[in-house]
Amino acid sequence: MKKFYPKMHFNHVGITIESHITSDMARRQRQFVNRVVSRTVGRHQGMYLVLEGLDLTGKTSQCYSLLRLLRDNSDLSIQLVDEPGGTERADEIRRLVKNKDNQLTSQQNIELFTEARQDLFDKVIAPALSRGEIVIADRNWWSTIAYQGFGQGASVDEITECTSRKLPECYLRPDAGVIMMTSESVQAERRRLRTKDDMDKEITQDAFEDADDDYFMVKVADGYRYVNKQFDVPIVDASANEMEVFDRVLDALLCQLN
Repeated sequence: MKKFYPKMHFNHVGITIESHITSDMARRQRQFVNRVVSRTVGRHQGMYLVLEGLDLTGKTSQCYSLLRLLRDNSDLSIQLVDEPGGTERADEIRRLVKNKDNQLTSQQNIELFTEARQDLFDKVIAPALSRGEIVIADRNWWSTIAYQGFGQGASVDEITECTSRKLPECYLRPDAGVIMMTSESVQAERRRLRTKDDMDKEITQDAFEDADDDYFMVKVADGYRYVNKQFDVPIVDASANEMEVFDRVLDALLCQLN
């Protein structure tokens, strides 16, 4: 039997984080790996997992932690995707919609985001799932409900209709997903630290993540609470350290994979 290696460090850019793993955390990690393997191996079907939520909640680091945990403890093939993007066309759209200078309307954003998702699904996600692979997604269409729907005031029904018309049910409702949230005070502090860290760097202006409008982010958070209730996607408190948050993410995913 393959030796189990619990995930103890969580920074995806290679920086070692001093942290301690408890026996309960290690047990949950093992349970998660075993559950994913049992759901995929021998059944010739893949699994689509989504990490969603507010900016500055550590979604990307948590996606890489999931990737490494599964890669180090199984023979599964794993794809990591980051929306919007992942194909030549989707990357082009990502640059377009995230550039503040373009000043796109919410309706234009909806149509472009949906086009990017359809291209990514057709060229990357669907082929991977058909091969029995695990797809871990950093965001999916729930972001548009939160940001364009609640944040910019676009019709949530229109977003749902547009996405449903162009993408299948397995994309609309992943095998499991979580929404990562923090308090307004934690968001403000993390934004302050990021701004300080980026002062001497040349940073591309992001039409959404760099928004200074606190009320906009409050509305986005309301959008994610809507997704939580409408699609039964659990919310994970991402205010703790990365290891504790990872444990919460695994627990939430496990509950959905029973």
